[in-house]
Amino acid sequence: MRPLRSLGVFWSSVSSLARDLAANYVDRGRSRLRRHLPGCRAAVDRARAAWLDHDLAAGLAALADAEAHGCELPVEVGQGFERALADIPSRVNLSAAAEPVLAQWPDSIPVLYARIMGLIELDSFAAAHDLVSDALLRALDGFEQHEGPLRKRRGHLLRLLSLWKVVDAAARDQMCWAVESRHEPQAYIDLPFVRRFEALPAELTHGETELTLGFAEPYLQGKQQTRFLERCRKAFDETRPLQKKLNAIKSMIRSGLRREVSYTPCYELARACFAELDADLRAIEAVLPVAATQTSLRGLRSAYGLARQLGLDAEAARMRATLVACAGSGDQPSASIWIIGNTLGAGDPGLDRLYELAADPDDERDARDFFQWATRAGAYERAHRVFAALSPDLQVRQSTLSYVNILQRSGRFEEAERRVRDVHARLLVKPEGFDPQTSYTWVRRAGELGFAAQTARYFSQVPQPSQPVGVIFATPRNIEQLRRTPLVVLMEWKRQGWAVLPVFEGVLPVEPTGIAAIDRLAAGIRLANNLGPFLAARAAPGSGVVVDLAAGRFEWRDIDLSHALWEEATISRRVYTPDWTCPALHLSLGHLVRWTSNIGVFLETARQDLAEIGLRAGIHVFSNFRLPDALVRFYCERHGDEKAFFCIHSTNGYENYFANFASNISTRMSIRNVTSYSDTRGCSFPPPEAVEHAVGGYDDDIEAFAQLNVEIDRIAIRDTHQGEEAKAARQRIEAWKAAGGKVACAFGKIVCDSGVPYDGGPVHASMQDWINDTVASVAGSNTLLLIKPHPYELRESIGCFLNQTFREIITEPFGDNVIYLGHDWFEIREIAEFLDLALIYNSTTAIEVASIGVPAVVCSHFAPVDYPVGHAAPMSREEYHRMVRFEQEVPIAPDGRERAASWLHLMNNGTVAANYRYHSRQVTNCVIYPPRWFETEIDRYMREGDPEVTRLAQMGLACRPRHPQDAA
Repeated sequence: MRPLRSLGVFWSSVSSLARDLAANYVDRGRSRLRRHLPGCRAAVDRARAAWLDHDLAAGLAALADAEAHGCELPVEVGQGFERALADIPSRVNLSAAAEPVLAQWPDSIPVLYARIMGLIELDSFAAAHDLVSDALLRALDGFEQHEGPLRKRRGHLLRLLSLWKVVDAAARDQMCWAVESRHEPQAYIDLPFVRRFEALPAELTHGETELTLGFAEPYLQGKQQTRFLERCRKAFDETRPLQKKLNAIKSMIRSGLRREVSYTPCYELARACFAELDADLRAIEAVLPVAATQTSLRGLRSAYGLARQLGLDAEAARMRATLVACAGSGDQPSASIWIIGNTLGAGDPGLDRLYELAADPDDERDARDFFQWATRAGAYERAHRVFAALSPDLQVRQSTLSYVNILQRSGRFEEAERRVRDVHARLLVKPEGFDPQTSYTWVRRAGELGFAAQTARYFSQVPQPSQPVGVIFATPRNIEQLRRTPLVVLMEWKRQGWAVLPVFEGVLPVEPTGIAAIDRLAAGIRLANNLGPFLAARAAPGSGVVVDLAAGRFEWRDIDLSHALWEEATISRRVYTPDWTCPALHLSLGHLVRWTSNIGVFLETARQDLAEIGLRAGIHVFSNFRLPDALVRFYCERHGDEKAFFCIHSTNGYENYFANFASNISTRMSIRNVTSYSDTRGCSFPPPEAVEHAVGGYDDDIEAFAQLNVEIDRIAIRDTHQGEEAKAARQRIEAWKAAGGKVACAFGKIVCDSGVPYDGGPVHASMQDWINDTVASVAGSNTLLLIKPHPYELRESIGCFLNQTFREIITEPFGDNVIYLGHDWFEIREIAEFLDLALIYNSTTAIEVASIGVPAVVCSHFAPVDYPVGHAAPMSREEYHRMVRFEQEVPIAPDGRERAASWLHLMNNGTVAANYRYHSRQVTNCVIYPPRWFETEIDRYMREGDPEVTRLAQMGLACRPRHPQDAA
């Protein structure tokens, strides 16, 4: 009976799709009829006139009217709406115009969307959330009271949920929660519209898979994993069509915008549910080779992709064999070859032959599959021909948006932006089916492509040298990384005779030099995370890469990158101790391992080829402790040369002590040849010899700089109810001191903010080892140990939704002489009055305590390098314990205060960082979108140049002075 039931499920899926297609055909017919009704014609006329007159309020009202009548609008209306959404000032104006329109049309999706797009630009997330929440509550009332056809009621709810996702995604970008309690994820549990949906009669929601999953979304984004999975399981159990069951499984393994510690429970549930579909899938596989249909193939494609994502290798291999059998044979591709090509990609000789023979697509579904295949296969020229042959109507369909990716990868940024905007405008002419989340995605996509296009225009205004003195390879692999790259410094290097070429395709323009050994390396790594033809031919078999993600191990030949892998895991999951068994973490780390392996092939090839022609090369990275950039740093240290083949690191200039996050736009840039300065962790801080040389080199600013940091309020949030606890702690400390005791304070860090090429120190293996050893060492001593957590643990713009705090990495039990302080109890200047010793792993706290004359012990390897102000650095655990227990004196460096002042002076005087404000680079984790150029500044540079940029270019190429007097 089981096979019969399985076939029944299969044919039920086919029948369901047929019903959906029939309903869609009827809906299209109704839409055509509605266009000729008087109300629809009037709405169209009003919309056209309003948008042509740039009357935003009237235009939005006309959109709402057209939405109510269910009619399609002229393309010029969509273009006008799209232009109003295209930039921040326009969105704010559109939002203001939408406010009065909502009085008449409170439930219009386009009008709500227009209003909300401005509110989120003003960070008014609570107001935007309330608008959507109220509209959802009204819609749920109508859903329960059967107001209108079920399809329309369901569609309206889904589009409102899409609008909620826009609000939540925008809030997350600004590192907050959409609801009023911006630092309280539990608020997402009790959202009124979620409670209202879950209170609906069971007969109304049973089998409503999309609605069940849609109203579970706040649980996912609110980090309520158990509740979310319960709703996913309910959706899976209550639906019959196979595709909807697969969709429910896909939802189970989605990662929220605010990451959980681990998604292992999600994968366990998903695998269990997938196993329940085994017989049904086998039944489909059994009939597919002889009776393949688009529906069954697409269903198997979904199942195959899920099996791979879930790590079900045997099931995936079985389904792949079925898909290969359906592809055709010999010289006869099947009619469904592009569905299969999109699923399996390139690399199989037999399939690649069939792709070559297959006819170019000429309908919407095949075009979508073809362009997705071409993106992965690198078949860009064929894609350009296929797109040019499509009808004008097909060229502006959503199905062709994958072609935009091909345009970007081909360096055709302006055309890519235009195509996105054209497709977006076509979406906006159908207000009844308008999807806010799709629109929001395209607004952002058009913005980043516009930035790439503008970058290419500026970049090309500085000619590429045909006889370069050397070559700089830039490594951004997406547009977000592009905006963080010192783009004007790249232009300056071109002015100084260096050729500048991208390592990855589709980010910077490729400008040939005419020298084959250089030009064939440009854009040699594809954005599909594979190698272009030249590098693929040079990739050596048996690469020597060792990867064991479950053990947190990654080695590239003779270079151990396990610490960089750990850095990625901690940053991704916002923890110090990642769950190395998490399948979702394996997927994201696996991508980074592949990027790293590919850039390893590039490095080997570039070093060998450029050495043959005697040309110098620098590889620029912006994060030399993360993957894949860490490989560039270590490879150049081990196999390169500080003058011939070197790594250049750049990052935002450190502005904490001088701006204290007054703006989220960075105005400073640091850059350094880290192959020459291999003992430093990057370019952020002055090297030790520079601080040594600067001491005593100036007099006027020492006092001002020494006092600067103690005047800055580091506490992000002060909670007044903790005042009594802080007062009690102070009294306890004072009593301890009065009894002759000593007070030491261990200063914590944000646990996923290590930022070093490798961890540990002379005494401790890690920060966790250090703090636990510190707690254990004071047991039974005369030391009162204070532990001060970093106040920015409470600042989401820095902490970014932490899943683990400094307190949670301490496993040693606290004795009576250990006090864990509140985040907002004391500033350093407040605690210094009763502090006898500061204990620091690695932090700018080392500078602050030196400025105010507090003796300190630093314990990580990089602390004395980053902050060379004379603090004690123990060489054994016994020595450290004696210091902490005040059994061994920890002297204050006689010139420690001057060294701290010198360090601050160097940070601000142009030695470490120079002024650089040409394009938007964010200081915190809060996202600035879209990326943009500051046109006044870049236009001035194009005309006049900039000595600050010239200095940065020189700093990036300079080798370390070999004489102390040259170190400043």
